Amino acid sequence: NIFWKEISEALENNNSGRLQQLYRRISRFLLTASSIICGFAVPWSETIIIMTLGASYASAAPVVAVMFIFSIYSGMSQVNGTFILSSSKTKAYLIQGIIFMVISIPISYFVQAPHDALIPGLQLGSLGMAWKIMILNVIQMNFVSWWIAKKYGWKFDWLHQVVCLTGTMTLGFISYELIIRINSILDLNIYLQIGIALTIYMVMIVAYIWQLPWLTGFSRAELANLISTANKQLLVK
Repeated sequence: NIFWKEISEALENNNSGRLQQLYRRISRFLLTASSIICGFAVPWSETIIIMTLGASYASAAPVVAVMFIFSIYSGMSQVNGTFILSSSKTKAYLIQGIIFMVISIPISYFVQAPHDALIPGLQLGSLGMAWKIMILNVIQMNFVSWWIAKKYGWKFDWLHQVVCLTGTMTLGFISYELIIRINSILDLNIYLQIGIALTIYMVMIVAYIWQLPWLTGFSRAELANLISTANKQLLVK
């Protein structure tokens, strides 16, 4: 609601600079925050499935991992949708939604249909559908982001996605591999493994974000100021 209000106000005042700052800051911050969570969760997908549903569901781990990545872009799609609606571009929003819905239907059939069907498909089951949902969502989100950038004369912010996802996923797998090696020596229980891996991961993430603060949509000085303000409020409480 706040984002909607601020976008509408910037448009009403014809403040293009403020509009771009709001959109880029919220989109970068949300994508980075989601990537940090999913970057840690993806390597632990099988463990999460076993702990929550049982070992019999372990084969669903790849589907869960893909859906974790999908959730990153799902949040960004909501930001794009809010931006378009708050700028009164409802027709464009409707057309884009219809186009991708029409594209989605035949792809769903092709992914799910058995090899011996009248029109044969890939018969990929739930994993195929997960990949289809994720890939289409990534394409749609990037298309809408590109359209918004083109509409308002901005540079399409594609590099942020690449750096952010590559970094968080890499650090997630590094922390996972480290705890596997540590566990082979110390034989820790699963909760200690997750706790230690999370600690290692967050230390690396903090260092990564501190080196590349633009990933959050803030400068290093702004991040330092936010941390300082948060610490003061905690001390007051």
